[in-house]
Amino acid sequence: MRRPLLRGLLALSLAPLLALTACGSNDPTPAADSAGGLEKTDIKVGVLPVLGVAPFYIAMEKGYFKEEGLNVTPEVFKSGADAIPAMTGGSIDAVFTNYISLFTAQAKGVAKFRVIAEASNSAPNSFGIYVMPNSPIKDTKELSGKKIGVNAPNNIATVLVNETLKSAGVDSKSVQYIVAPFPEMGARLQAGDVEAAMLPEPFITQLSIQLGIKRVADAGIGTLDALPIDGYAATEGWVKQNPKTAAAFQRAIQKGAQTAADRSEVEKVVQSYAKVDKNTAALVAPLTYPTSINPTRLQRVADLMLAQQLLEAKLDVGPFVGLST
Repeated sequence: MRRPLLRGLLALSLAPLLALTACGSNDPTPAADSAGGLEKTDIKVGVLPVLGVAPFYIAMEKGYFKEEGLNVTPEVFKSGADAIPAMTGGSIDAVFTNYISLFTAQAKGVAKFRVIAEASNSAPNSFGIYVMPNSPIKDTKELSGKKIGVNAPNNIATVLVNETLKSAGVDSKSVQYIVAPFPEMGARLQAGDVEAAMLPEPFITQLSIQLGIKRVADAGIGTLDALPIDGYAATEGWVKQNPKTAAAFQRAIQKGAQTAADRSEVEKVVQSYAKVDKNTAALVAPLTYPTSINPTRLQRVADLMLAQQLLEAKLDVGPFVGLST
């Protein structure tokens, strides 16, 4: 049985962004008596049940947020694109989201955002294009003209597939993307609705066990190796009103990322928030979890988006990455 490595992601999706409400801040009036000098001690964060968010849950389990004076409540969303409008609308303070969704929203002027912490980076075996065990598709070149399942259009999944196809000399315009949530992708493969599927962990391992799926392309190598995938963001207005709170959140996340270097710690939290069993958790390997924030690293994502014509002009991410305003 295949035991694909994880560095996994994602279920990050880019739903249509035109529905997002442009808003510079979603902040209530900061509490005057916040403990430890924090502007806010109670915050809500939109998250996804994917492996990139492991350091967040480690920070909760280990008490890293509480050490910083924060009481953090996670609110689970189906995608980053769903979470972003919740943040701009004021129901949550920050979001865990893929950078494709966030940078597209920033470029469209949906709101002014700030990346306050990085979450995970790609690596070999972290993502892949998979088929059923009886599929005639054997390699990347044979994906030309095929129906490929992705969790959302024009998001991190399609960006990774496009680049993987390009590296193999396949025109990405020749494929048909079929949108389906990752939890439904196995059924879509079985039914023949899609001929291949772009998958992250833990779905790779789960479907390898359940269906014996086969990988035809690794979407975490070559030009995609160490590509930043997702991070935590808030509106610029929120960061300006709550600079100490934002800094405390960043410190806790980065401490969680340091702890996540221990595979066993990731396995523990994944079983609870991603709803995978102990055996499945043991088969996957953690993503690369950055312990710092680096605008140069994130610029790779924006440049790749421009190359794939997801941006109309070059986007300089430096001004909105980090806590300085």
